[in-house]
Amino acid sequence: MMLFEQRKKKVLELAEQTNDALKTIQEVGQKLNVTSDTVKKVIETIKIAANSFGDKAVYASAFTGTVGAVGIAANMIATYQGVGELRAIAGHLKSMSETQRAELALAGGAAFAENIYVMLKSKIEKSDPELDWFFVYHPDTDWTYHFEEKLRTKGLLGRNFIGIVHDLDALVAFMSSVRDVYGTRHPRRRPPFFHLVIPAYEPIVIPTPLLIPEKLHPFRIEGDIHRGTYLVWMNLPGVDEKAVQNIGVFQPPRSIWDNIMVQGKSACTHSHSRTNSPSSSDLRTS
Repeated sequence: MMLFEQRKKKVLELAEQTNDALKTIQEVGQKLNVTSDTVKKVIETIKIAANSFGDKAVYASAFTGTVGAVGIAANMIATYQGVGELRAIAGHLKSMSETQRAELALAGGAAFAENIYVMLKSKIEKSDPELDWFFVYHPDTDWTYHFEEKLRTKGLLGRNFIGIVHDLDALVAFMSSVRDVYGTRHPRRRPPFFHLVIPAYEPIVIPTPLLIPEKLHPFRIEGDIHRGTYLVWMNLPGVDEKAVQNIGVFQPPRSIWDNIMVQGKSACTHSHSRTNSPSSSDLRTS
């Protein structure tokens, strides 16, 4: 506890130099000159915590260059929320009742921001002061105003809390840029462990297959459970189980073609079985 308070005090002292608890990439990059509207849209999906490990102009510059070179488009990964809509694309949430959904929805807004603040504080208190870096992803933005107010009134969370991201492609690009820069500047240091925290106040399904680049490791995606049911479901082909904590594995529904193929195979197998196996009348005759 004392260690966390000492780290928080140091960050608060540094934060007196700015009124912003969360900063845009352009602010982190010391007023980067971004002319592309596409790049602007992508980098606006990320807010960096003031005076965190991620609050470095070199990271912002490298990330902006990556976005411009690769041509990432914001919000390309579909994210779905709410029991009704999710049941239309997956059967994972049959056990999630509308009553449970209503209970969770009450935790939105200010209450959700408070929950995230407390959760991060608890995780950071138990973390390595240098090597555990925390990123928060959520598709919604309305709660972030309350969260930023928590940071201003209750205090920043230390250098380990890197920031908030609303776009997964942008997040991967930012993490990759940080890895590249960190590895170049500190080739002999142990790399930081990236924690991608995905809080939820109602079920979230991300059906788009997400491939985690090897360069992001050490890395883990961390979700929540409500009444024994995962709140976050992701399509993560080939992901190492150690890189996932409290996240449901989303299995895409079969396409019409897949169903036809399966039914065809089943029919062939059944027909083959009837042709080659003796019937009950054959057995009685013998």
